[in-house]
Amino acid sequence: DLHSFPTRRSSDLEPGARIQGIEVEATAVPADGLDLSASLGYLDAKYDNFVGDITGRGVTDNSGLKLRRTPEYTATVSGDYTFPAGHGEISLGARYRYLDALELAVTNDPLGHVPGGGFLDASIGYGMNIGGADWTIKAYGRNLTDTLRQNVYFRTGGFLAFASANRGREAGIELTAKF
Repeated sequence: DLHSFPTRRSSDLEPGARIQGIEVEATAVPADGLDLSASLGYLDAKYDNFVGDITGRGVTDNSGLKLRRTPEYTATVSGDYTFPAGHGEISLGARYRYLDALELAVTNDPLGHVPGGGFLDASIGYGMNIGGADWTIKAYGRNLTDTLRQNVYFRTGGFLAFASANRGREAGIELTAKF
């Protein structure tokens, strides 16, 4: 008694993903010393063919899952202004970055889902040439909105999972010299 089994090509068994998107950037210099920039990105990233045992509970069709670390939307707006002051120049800067929701686990585990959020950075500095070297002192603030987002997640099986977050609000002073 012969049985007929459907056959699958090896290409049907290999994982495949579709990644497509667009990013638009613009920069303007509306006045002497003023630089403005913006960017907007869109990303569509999904598995087209992903059959396998990714949870340890048997083979399943995982097609349609979102790829790890692929936010659908990203955006950045920034501005820098530099002007003469005394024997040097003052520089002011600000940047806002937005990252849409993303997945940290291949399985799209809800504990590894990161909601969208934004980050605001700003700085003020003074620079001048002393003895042939360009010196700059700058005060900065990073993540001024104190946005905390999970940036690492993995499950070790059973009830154990590990996660960590990005840095919270940070402020500091930098002193640099270029010879």
